[in-house]
Formats: sequence, structure tokens, C-alpha cells
Amino acid sequence: MSQAPDWPRWPHLNWVYVLATDDRSMFRNMPLRIIFNEDVFKQLLLQWIVANDISFHMCKDAFFQRLCVYLAACQPDYSGVYCALPQTGNAIKRYILLWYQAMKEEVKAKLHGMLAKIHFLFDIWSGPNQYAYQTVVAHWVDRDGHLHAALLSLHRFLGAYSGLNQADHLWRTIIDYGIAPFVDMFNVDNATNNDTALMVLAERLRLAGYPSFDPVADRL
Repeated sequence: MSQAPDWPRWPHLNWVYVLATDDRSMFRNMPLRIIFNEDVFKQLLLQWIVANDISFHMCKDAFFQRLCVYLAACQPDYSGVYCALPQTGNAIKRYILLWYQAMKEEVKAKLHGMLAKIHFLFDIWSGPNQYAYQTVVAHWVDRDGHLHAALLSLHRFLGAYSGLNQADHLWRTIIDYGIAPFVDMFNVDNATNNDTALMVLAERLRLAGYPSFDPVADRL
């Protein structure tokens, strides 16, 4: 069985349609026997794995592979599915990272096509593994007046829960998305380390040429 190829063609797929539509309507107007599309197959496979918390190593399971090959054999040519089946858990990990990068670029494009500035939430929490994570969520209105929200980052938070450390994580996210000119209001807990984080952020924005953010007046 050949090694599954890389997956660089994702940005050309209609992500919103595939992610938001159920399977019955997705294939309702297609002929009985459709042409196999490797990108769509991998996308649906990843949705199943991520949504149901399936082990990445499931792709190596002989019974699962038999099921996929059987379904593919119901078409005139099943070689496409046979070759597209990932052979290792690392392949699934690579595909998920490619999926993440494709979706991240879509969020970036939407953030840069908005009507007004961006409002933020950020917080730190601990997972069952006792690791700390910082979440950064953005809210904005697009040019058609529609409200949007997106998780910009969910990073492992290393070091002390200080305001300076939080500001470092937050600043990296803002720079990564290229949205420093659009920073506006923040909705965060009433904690002293959050006070410090916003003051540090205001200073970094000022030094970057965006002095309008006020860490007191622009905080809910």
C-alpha cells in the first residue's frame, strides 16, 4: 500500500459547505456513482476522527481499512481510496495540522475584511493533564454587518501566571494574525495580573505605532 501523499490542495475546497451540511443533502444531487476525490475523503475522515475523539492509530486498524476498501469497491474504481488511506497515526497528525493551517488562513482573511475593530476575550485554564492553556477569542463584525467569533489560539501556557507572561502570549497571537491595527475592547476577569497584561499590551501597541488602545477605558 503506497504512502499517503501530502495534502496541499485544501484551500480550494468549499469548507463552509462541507462542514455545515449534513451528509444527506451533501450528496443528494450527485449521481449514484460519484468520482472519488481524495481531498474530500480525507476531509470527511478527519471530521470523523476529531469530532468523535478517535485515536489517530485507528487508520492502521485492519477492520477499519477493510470497511473503507469495501465501500470503495462498490464503485467502478476503488484504487483511489485504497491509496489514500493513511498508514500511520503521524499521517493523521500531519493532515490535521494542514487542516488547521488552511482554516487559520480563512480566519485571517475574514479578520482583515471586517467592518470595525476587534474585541477580545482571553483566559487561562488547566486541562485534565494539569497543563495550563491560554485561550484568545476574537469577536468582530464583517462588512455585511454579521457578528463573528473565532478561537484564535489555544496555546500551552508556560511559566508564571503573571501579567507580563500573559501579555507575551497574547502579543504573539496578535502579531501572528496581523491584527495589531484593529485591537479594541477586552473582556477579561477582574484580576491584577490581567490589569498588568493589558498595560503591557498597550505599551507594545504604542511602540508598534498603534497608541489608541487604553488598558482601562477599553476593558469591560
